[in-house]
Amino acid sequence: MGYRIRVVKRPEILTPSHFLRYILRTELQVEVARSLLSVMDKEGWDSRQWQIFCEEHNMKPGIYSKVLKQLRTAGLIEKRHLRYYLSKDFVIALRKLADYWETVVNMNRRGEEIGF
Repeated sequence: MGYRIRVVKRPEILTPSHFLRYILRTELQVEVARSLLSVMDKEGWDSRQWQIFCEEHNMKPGIYSKVLKQLRTAGLIEKRHLRYYLSKDFVIALRKLADYWETVVNMNRRGEEIGF
């Protein structure tokens, strides 16, 4: 279950798993992330429950920590007052990336040097 994910040139996001495959490296990480994200409701998820979570989902603390860090780094979740919540930071970052790329494409079409 820990093999690398194959990236495609023209992706389509069809399910939560497909979405997570763009952020995480292995299928195991995707499954751990799905488990973590599914326990986060509007009240968030108590970060002090990590040992219980790992036991209930039969996972090692290392993979739990790694995936949690990846989700936070990507901006999908945030920690406030010992609780994890879904975050809009990822959406904000994607909009900035889209705006940047649109600028690059427009510069290219006008014949301007892009300067990669």
